[in-house]
Amino acid sequence: MYYFSNHASGCETAEGAIFLDFRSGKYLGVPADKLVALRRCIRGWPAPADALTAVPEPLPDDSMSILTELLQKELLTQSPPEQSPVQPQDVPTPTEALPDDRHDTASEAFRLWLTVTLLLSIAYVWVNLKLNRLETVIQHIQSLKRRAEFHEQLPEAARLRTIVSHFRRVSLWIYSRRNQCLFDSLVLTRFLYWHNIVPTLVFGVSTKPFAAHAWVQVSDVMLTDAVELALQTTPIFAA
Repeated sequence: MYYFSNHASGCETAEGAIFLDFRSGKYLGVPADKLVALRRCIRGWPAPADALTAVPEPLPDDSMSILTELLQKELLTQSPPEQSPVQPQDVPTPTEALPDDRHDTASEAFRLWLTVTLLLSIAYVWVNLKLNRLETVIQHIQSLKRRAEFHEQLPEAARLRTIVSHFRRVSLWIYSRRNQCLFDSLVLTRFLYWHNIVPTLVFGVSTKPFAAHAWVQVSDVMLTDAVELALQTTPIFAA
C-alpha cells in the first residue's frame, strides 16, 4: 500500500490525475490509463463516487511502473502518515461569497491590531515564498488547523465580515492581488488564525488548458474570489 508524502497531494480530472509537490511548487500529470493503479494502491486516493462503487478493474501489467516513478519522485511513500490530512473532497463546495462590511464599527484599537497582524502575516508568507519554502508555510497552517480543531466553531458573520473587509482594504495598499491567488490566500489564512478564525485553504486545478488556483473559505462561504472560480476547478489540496 502507498500513501501521499507529507509534501504531496493529488486529484483526478477528466484527463487523468494531477499531483502537487509542495517542495518544488510543481504539478505532475498522470494519464488516465494509470488511474486504476492509483485508486487501488494509494490509501486515501480521492476517487470519484462512481469509481468507488464500480466493479474493480484488473490492474494493468505495467501498473507498478507509475507507482515506482511516483515513489522515486517522493510524491508517494510506503509509510503511513502521522497525521491524517484534510481530504479535498470533504471540503464544502462554496455557495456564496462574503460581502464587504460597508459599515465598519470596529474600534480604533481593533483596527490597529488588525493592521499589525496583517503586516506580520504578509511578512511571514513573503519571506518563506522568497526562500522557496512553500512546504514550510503549508506545514505551519496544518499545525494551526490541528491546534484549532478542539475549539473550532463558525465565527459570527458580522465579525468575519469586519476582519476580511479590513484585509481586503489594507492589503491593496501593500501588494497587488491580481494574479496572486497563492500569496493572497496564504496571507489571508495566516491572518485569520491570528483572530481565532479557522479557515480552509484550498488549491484547485483545471485542464484544457492547465490552470491552478487557490482560495480561502469558511464553511461554504468564499472569502477571496467569486464562487464561480472555485466551481471551475477540481480541489487537489485543502488545509
